[in-house]
Amino acid sequence: MHGSQIDSGDFRQLAAANDLWKEITGQPMFFVGLGAHRDWYNQNRETAKGLLNTFLEAAKYVQDHPETVEDVKDAIGLKNPQQVDMAKKRIPPVYATRWDADVIKNAQHIIDRALELKIIPKAPAESVFAIP
Repeated sequence: MHGSQIDSGDFRQLAAANDLWKEITGQPMFFVGLGAHRDWYNQNRETAKGLLNTFLEAAKYVQDHPETVEDVKDAIGLKNPQQVDMAKKRIPPVYATRWDADVIKNAQHIIDRALELKIIPKAPAESVFAIP
């Protein structure tokens, strides 16, 4: 459900995907990550590591400073203070602030569950996750 529907007063949120996922797995849901072609990654591991570290630092900053949502409110379509307040609560937790075996296991669980639910026809032939 879109935030504008909730803050209209006509609807209310019964559950949030991140909260449900955390209850099931013990970890926040993996919503946002980085991707690259394997060939590029293999040839540019130091660049990939730097990109990952920059991403993690930015995610940590957003978590520590949720008011940064106000800086991008127009770009992400937030139209009123209620939507901004909701986004300040919802956006920071969806960014991973670490990238390790536990986060990869959690992200792999999403692929496994998508396969079980037939959202995807088959699992990738090889792991799609790497730690640079």
